Amino acid sequence: MMHLLLTLVIASTVGSREPAPSPGFRLLEWNVSDSAWIRHREESRAVLRHVDPDIVVLVQVAAGMTAGGIRDMLVGLRGPADTTWFVSSRGDGDYEHTVIASRDTIRDLPGFARVPYPAADEAAVRADIPAGEHVPPRDTVSLVRANGAMVRVGDRSALVVGVHLTCCGAPGSWRETRRRLGAAVVRKRVRETLWHESPPALVVAGDLNLVAGRAPLDTLLATVEGLPLGPMRRADAVHPDGWTDWTWDGRGTPYNGGRLDNVIYSSGSLTVVDACVWDTEFMPPDTLRAHGLAPATSANIGRHRPVVVDLRFKT
Repeated sequence: MMHLLLTLVIASTVGSREPAPSPGFRLLEWNVSDSAWIRHREESRAVLRHVDPDIVVLVQVAAGMTAGGIRDMLVGLRGPADTTWFVSSRGDGDYEHTVIASRDTIRDLPGFARVPYPAADEAAVRADIPAGEHVPPRDTVSLVRANGAMVRVGDRSALVVGVHLTCCGAPGSWRETRRRLGAAVVRKRVRETLWHESPPALVVAGDLNLVAGRAPLDTLLATVEGLPLGPMRRADAVHPDGWTDWTWDGRGTPYNGGRLDNVIYSSGSLTVVDACVWDTEFMPPDTLRAHGLAPATSANIGRHRPVVVDLRFKT
């Protein structure tokens, strides 16, 4: 009788135990504008220390910034013992790199070693460039600026993709055409990776340069259409003021600020716990003082503001 009672008590205890929470992670996406953040190293590290990300996606990183240099920017954020960061850096060699860094392990994917535009489409775009228009060297290369890696999150993993699409250009311009082509190429590469890797989650983050409409974003939102991870959603990130959502500051320029930087995620497997555009301009003074920041810290580092998203696996 005693044995039966003990068995019932154990069974009741096990049955009533709360399930373990599903793993979550904080992702920071940041266009570091050719590594201007390095010229403001201490301020940049103060931002990273305050955000305390688990996964970092950096776009428009200067080609000379090595994986070791990125790691040096990240180590020690939580103190002297915080030394472990894994870094994946992919780029077009002479111009810029797209970086994925994580506190947990990263596995590079062969499909993202090089992400070229289709040759015929690239030739057509170049043919449409008006005679005499100045074309920066970074926009003449034949590679989409993108990187993708499998990133561990506890006992799970996620396919994390960083992307920087072509800047500038009005609707109908060759730059917008190239931007749309870039989004389509990334979508195709991601879908191929999903079929081969079958990850439980997908995050695509970066500067989509949505200056001529949201067509590139809509292309990427359709990435997992018909697959169990979908639909893809854009994280609704706003500034600490609660309503402003620009990520590029156009003040003092001929251009309007806009929501150029975005984080999109597989809503079938992930949920957003919180999301914000990180900006010291709108933070309360006591928060700034506590973290060694100032109202002008974000503006000093560059015109782009980081997007910070807390994500959690649904099951």
